[in-house]
Amino acid sequence: MAGTRISLDSIVYAFTRGGSCERILEEFPLLQRLSRVYGAIAFYVDHKVEIDKYLEHTQRESRPVGFLSNSESGVLEEDPTGRS
Repeated sequence: MAGTRISLDSIVYAFTRGGSCERILEEFPLLQRLSRVYGAIAFYVDHKVEIDKYLEHTQRESRPVGFLSNSESGVLEEDPTGRS
């Protein structure tokens, strides 16, 4: 966000985790105004496909080399109830 060290990514992650605009402002007080939070979310909603694609790409890039999630590696997790 212009004039802060808060990235759009941070606001989007907070929003997609279910954070309200008021809660996001509490989490990132440097935004200073609720209108900035609403503006960031409006931008995200207007460009959701592109931003989601970018965030997915950056998440993949930030994983350690050789790391695969269980679903990517084909590993099945054991049912903790013992029922398979």
